[in-house]
Amino acid sequence: MPSPSDSSPAGRILIVGLLSGLALALNLLEGGLPLPAPGVKPGLANAVSLMALLLYGPRIAWSVLAVRLLLAGLFSGNLFAFGCSVSGGIAAMTVMMGLQRLFGRDITAWALSAAGAVTHNGAQLLFVIALVGSRALLAYLPLLILSGLASGLAVGLIAGWAAKRLEGIRGERNG
Repeated sequence: MPSPSDSSPAGRILIVGLLSGLALALNLLEGGLPLPAPGVKPGLANAVSLMALLLYGPRIAWSVLAVRLLLAGLFSGNLFAFGCSVSGGIAAMTVMMGLQRLFGRDITAWALSAAGAVTHNGAQLLFVIALVGSRALLAYLPLLILSGLASGLAVGLIAGWAAKRLEGIRGERNG
């Protein structure tokens, strides 16, 4: 399979569509899970955004993230949740891309994911603080950091494993 820079526009649309659909399905599945605390979720859909970044680069990853955020926001109809998701998603992707650019192949998927998850939670908390106007919510930060690290590591392991398997499949087809 050619790299995204060499692939046709139709191929890029197909990749974005398939990955966005998978991310949206995981997002909706996750919405049905009980939360251990408000705002603490596994972040399974983020595994797909990370896979897109690892396999196809920033352009495809941003596209997958944008499509997932927009569709999940439309399906939920909850503007507050949409604002939290957008603030967290943009911040997390920016940090993951920056770390990937800085460290290249030397940074692991689980490290990227953990950094992204902690950033995601922090950005969401800042969004809520800006809306509510109470810095007292900062007391929630330690829980969000710990849950972000735990879920980020798990999601990163899953995304890294899946990306390696998909790279292997792509390599076999081209070989």
